[in-house]
Amino acid sequence: MPSTAASKRFLQVYDALPPDAQQLLIQRHLAPLLDIVPKDRQRRLSESAAAMHRRYARMPSLNLKAKKAEIAALLVELSRDSKRSLIKERSRRDQLLSEGVDSLATWLNDIWKVVFEFRTNFAIAHACLLFACEALDQIANGCTGQVAF
Repeated sequence: MPSTAASKRFLQVYDALPPDAQQLLIQRHLAPLLDIVPKDRQRRLSESAAAMHRRYARMPSLNLKAKKAEIAALLVELSRDSKRSLIKERSRRDQLLSEGVDSLATWLNDIWKVVFEFRTNFAIAHACLLFACEALDQIANGCTGQVAF
């Protein structure tokens, strides 16, 4: 189906909108148009949407905010542990470092799946990779009690 001038213009405007505005445009203006198109087109569109839903349903979530909170908490615990170890002469440092590295390694696998297997969310994946580098740097260089995320 070749694009018409109207559809090209629409796609240019749509691509320039922020994600929330794109969602609003679809909900308020495009979805209601489905009620007036022929039934066979409605069925094909619904089947396409269901197929996309099935494909992306198993895609891992790249929740950067949650990962930042998790790593920040780990770094704070590492800092507390280093202070406690001076008093109690017992440290959980190795366990905490292992948890942090394992968490980031698992997350890197999820980032890889999203980018390579699902071919989507490139900007989010890039931000996640930058954060993973920063987090590994802070873990490797030790935490001073100040988390810079």
